Amino acid sequence: MTTAVWTTMTDIVLQYTRLWPTSFFTIVALMVVTYKVACERQPPMTADSCYSCDMSEEELRDYNGSDSEKPLLMAIKGKIYDVSTSKMFYGLGGSYAMSAGRDASRALAQLSFKLEDFNGSFEGLSDAQLEILQD
Repeated sequence: MTTAVWTTMTDIVLQYTRLWPTSFFTIVALMVVTYKVACERQPPMTADSCYSCDMSEEELRDYNGSDSEKPLLMAIKGKIYDVSTSKMFYGLGGSYAMSAGRDASRALAQLSFKLEDFNGSFEGLSDAQLEILQD
């Protein structure tokens, strides 16, 4: 029975994705690993941190990974997060590097990678986009 299930599943994967099942499952495994690494729980910021929770957007830009001595920071909904433990994603050359040193609220709500969307403005966002941001 397991052979029949496997055969059916591989046929479905090939039919709908046009990928060989080994490629498909490799991609799925990489996505799961990427998600696990990116979603690591970050330690809470403390009062003795070297940066302030109420820093300006200009000050935040200094924490974009261009200076290896500084942590990688990003803001979401006015809160600043240290994403230094995920340098492979948020550091220079990483897939989310444009988030480092910026408020990514609007871009996250719109699921956008446009540089102009990396700001803290909620103006004009739909209820669905605000819900995405909340999640």
